[in-house]
Amino acid sequence: MKRLYYLFRGTQYAKDINQDLLENGIHQHQLHFFSKDIAGLSSINMEQYMNQDQAIPAQSNQHLISHGPLISVGVGILFSLCMFMVMATSQPLSLELFVMVCTIFSVFGAWAGAMKVISNNNPTALFHDALEQGDTLLMLDAFDEQQECTAKRVMHRRHFEASFEGEENNCKALP
Repeated sequence: MKRLYYLFRGTQYAKDINQDLLENGIHQHQLHFFSKDIAGLSSINMEQYMNQDQAIPAQSNQHLISHGPLISVGVGILFSLCMFMVMATSQPLSLELFVMVCTIFSVFGAWAGAMKVISNNNPTALFHDALEQGDTLLMLDAFDEQQECTAKRVMHRRHFEASFEGEENNCKALP
């Protein structure tokens, strides 16, 4: 299975896109529209796929990219201070070693925070900013190559307002 991602401004095109895809053999359960404007999507019978929690992904994990390094610097400073206390009796801790330990912890924190966000199971997390600005995301599940070609053809020829944002292979369909 392949999941195709399309973004378009507002929700006014959602009904036409939905109808065109249905008329070309794509089933309703393969179409997933997400928008901040839930009411704008109400013209499509999609209540089973959307709710307020799904419409805009939570930013709970996205802050880790920016806070990860800050937390890690704090841990690095604490670790360095502990090293300083232990080593104070035998050998003094140099400023270079202190900065190096803080840097290592910062880089690790930034990497760990980014990995947490990337591994987030919410497929709409990458489109959070666009959704916040009023765009609508269409996630279309194509079960075979023929459906993929049909969907791409319909979107390319009839819906210039939607921009193709990418695709994922072998992903699970939403319930």
